[in-house]
Amino acid sequence: MLSWLSGTTYSAQPSTVWYLIGIALILFALSLLLIKPLRVLGLGTGVARNLGVAVTPVTLALLVLVAALSTASTLAVGPLSFIGLMVPHLATSLGAVRLERQLPLAALLGTGVMVIADWIGRYIIFPYELPAGTIAAIIGGAYFLWLIRKVPVAVSG
Repeated sequence: MLSWLSGTTYSAQPSTVWYLIGIALILFALSLLLIKPLRVLGLGTGVARNLGVAVTPVTLALLVLVAALSTASTLAVGPLSFIGLMVPHLATSLGAVRLERQLPLAALLGTGVMVIADWIGRYIIFPYELPAGTIAAIIGGAYFLWLIRKVPVAVSG
């Protein structure tokens, strides 16, 4: 249980990878269909409703999509919270401000960070292994500390 909670890829099998790739591609395609309503929802529910977006069904569809994506990755590897927190910020800082660009870039960056975290976890203290989720949390923590350092502090006086 502790191994799963730390986000390990040790028990991943080649057969499950193909299922996960299929699920990820289907859910990614569905998420691309929701970009336009999501962009309008960013303006607020009142404005979105006035522009013709069915707010409740779109919100429910987004929640189901996020739950399905989170469930698929969590069942395969374990909780990977820092990937979901860090990668959208990283995609935005790389210039992908619009959702059409941010979503695919975040998916690629998330994949890349997990592959790098898994590689580091397997080879940094060879022959011992560190879980990929732990390495991703260390990378994510360092990234967020760097982001906080960049934020100007307002001094009231």
